[in-house]
Amino acid sequence: MATKTPTVCGLCNTNPSKYKCPTCEVPYCSLVCYKPHKLAHAAEPVAPAPPPPPPPVPVEKKHKFSAILESQELQYMLQSKTLRQHLLNVYQATVPPTEEEMDRRRFEASQRQQRGGRGRGRGRGRGRGGFSGPPPEITWNPERADKHAIGRLKRLRLGGQAENVEVEEFVRKVVETLDTTTKEEI
Repeated sequence: MATKTPTVCGLCNTNPSKYKCPTCEVPYCSLVCYKPHKLAHAAEPVAPAPPPPPPPVPVEKKHKFSAILESQELQYMLQSKTLRQHLLNVYQATVPPTEEEMDRRRFEASQRQQRGGRGRGRGRGRGRGGFSGPPPEITWNPERADKHAIGRLKRLRLGGQAENVEVEEFVRKVVETLDTTTKEEI
C-alpha cells in the first residue's frame, strides 16, 4: 500500500500542511502562517464580477405588418427595379429635406413672389406685380409630408403608364394581406 507523503506548508516551508487557502489554495500549517498570507490577499485588487446576463427578451405577438414582410408574393414583386424606384420616390416625400433643399425651396418661393405670384399673369390680385413683402416662410412638417407622399402614390396608381400597373398591383396585394391579417386577429 502506498503511503501518502505529507504536503509541506507553502508559506513557511517547514511544517506539514493541514489546510488550504480558500482564495489561492496554497497549503499552510497554522493560523500563524495564514494571517499574513490573508492580508496579502486583501491588498490584491479584486477582479470585477462578471456582468449580469441580459434580461430575457419578452415574446411579443406578431405585428400586423409582419405579414407584409413574410409574404412571398410581395417579396417577389419587390424584385422589380421600377416598383422599388416608385416606392422610394413615395418614401422620399416623407423624409425631412436637407438644409440645402430648404434653401433652394425658399429661393424658388422668393423668385415666384418677385415675379408676381405663381406666374398666372401680371399682378393678378397683388397690384402690378413685383415684390410685395417678405417671402413666405417655407417649413417642413410630417402631416404635409404624408399628404405629399399620398398624392405621389395616387398619381402613380392612377397615372395610366405601364410601369404604374406594378404599383397598383403591389398596393392591392398589401391591402389584401393586411385585410387577411386583420380578419385572422378578430
